[in-house]
Amino acid sequence: MRHYYLYIVSSPSHVLYIGVTNDLARRVFEHRHKQIPGFTRRYNVTRLVYFEETSDVRSAIAREKEIKAWRRSKKTALVDSVNPRWLDLAADWFEPVIPSKARNLAPASAANEIPRRQTPCSAHRRNERNDRETSSLAQRLTCHSERSEESRPAGTTDEIPRRQTPRNDSLKGARTHSSMGSR
Repeated sequence: MRHYYLYIVSSPSHVLYIGVTNDLARRVFEHRHKQIPGFTRRYNVTRLVYFEETSDVRSAIAREKEIKAWRRSKKTALVDSVNPRWLDLAADWFEPVIPSKARNLAPASAANEIPRRQTPCSAHRRNERNDRETSSLAQRLTCHSERSEESRPAGTTDEIPRRQTPRNDSLKGARTHSSMGSR
C-alpha cells in the first residue's frame, strides 16, 4: 500500500509552502538542499513543520487545496496545534551539512527552532527605524545637555534652535480653506 503526505515547510521568517508527495523524506531533502528551482528555493523554505499521512492520493490533494485556500492565520494555527515551537520535524532525518567554522556557534536546540517574526510588516519596520532615529537624536541631545557649563562655547544653551521659516507677506490676509466655511 502506498502512502501520500500533505506537508507544510517553512522558512526562518515563517514563509509557508504546502505540498503533496509520496516520499516525504526525499521531498524534504529536495527542499532543504534547494534542488528544485522555484518558490521554496527563492524564499529559503527548508524546514518541515507539519505533515499528514494518507493512503489515498485524491484525499491528499483535496486536503492540500483545502489548506491552501485558508487564511494565513488558520494555517499557522494548524501548525501551532501540533508543533507550537515550529521545530523542524525532519531535523534528524539527514546527515547535517554544517561548515566546520559554524559548528560551535549555536546550540542544537536553537538551530532547530524557527524564531517568531518580530516585525510582521513594513509599517512595523518603518516604526522601528523611526524609533532608532529618535533615540539617536535623544542620545545626542543628552550628551550635549550633560556637558559642563565651562566646556560649552560662550553664548550656547541647551535649547534646541527652532527652524526659521521665511515669512511670505503675499499670503497676509488670504483666506484659507478652513476659514471659508466659518463665515
